[in-house]
Amino acid sequence: LDRNTLANIIITTKMRFRALRHWLQERKMAHDNINLAIFTNEICDATLDEMAKSSSFRGESKRTSQKDVKQPEKISGRVKSWKAWKAEFESFLAQINGADGVPLSYIIRDDDEITEDEYALMEGQMRRIYDAPLQGDYYERDNFQVFQKLRSLLTGGLAETYLSDYEKTGDGREAWQALLTAFEGDDAKNAAITSARNDIRTSTWERNSKNWTFDQYCLKHIRAHNILKRYDVPVDESTKVREFIRGIHNSSFQSIKTTILLNPELKPWRFWQKLPTTRRTRWSG
Repeated sequence: LDRNTLANIIITTKMRFRALRHWLQERKMAHDNINLAIFTNEICDATLDEMAKSSSFRGESKRTSQKDVKQPEKISGRVKSWKAWKAEFESFLAQINGADGVPLSYIIRDDDEITEDEYALMEGQMRRIYDAPLQGDYYERDNFQVFQKLRSLLTGGLAETYLSDYEKTGDGREAWQALLTAFEGDDAKNAAITSARNDIRTSTWERNSKNWTFDQYCLKHIRAHNILKRYDVPVDESTKVREFIRGIHNSSFQSIKTTILLNPELKPWRFWQKLPTTRRTRWSG
């Protein structure tokens, strides 16, 4: 053999040994059974590709320290604030890599929300998030880290009680599931529906003040009906109009109330938004 051919054989052999070592470590960390017979040339090539991508991702993560990632504000524990806080927390975890270089958001992923077709289209970090095993040493380390982050953001608030069952185990994934049940389960759904109905029934407007305007009154009705729509609670348009009109206690609004009642297809807040500014000011002042 000439020198170049021998050098290529040595390099290729070293790369394949590195791939084998990486493959063995991955299976060991995931507590999978080890069978060298399944480490074929195809598996070896795929492992080398994975190692190259992993090295690239880790290089990117070194340039972004965890200290540079902004942590969400503590959650108040109110159902109304949950949706926005949830999105912030998911984004927060997506920017922090775990023990094996996979974003920590894999710990709280929902496997049931992804179809096979959606999974097939995934690439890069998203594919790694859904491929990461939910078992093994890497998972245990990352799962505990997620629990600690949840703990720091929930301690002192109303939602802190949802972590009490997981204090000894430090199970971040289970703690997250408990939060989802509390804020998105049947009890939370019923509470949100009740709150929306109360807002519609009890909100009133007489005149504009520093802390309460007609625009805010309209917005409260819109938000309440959006909540009812989200949970598939049927409300016909005439009922929406009647409830909206009922809460207006300003005699100068008699003409606009009549106009709305004579146009059952017209949503009252949209009618208000179309009025000239001078007329709105005169009626609501």
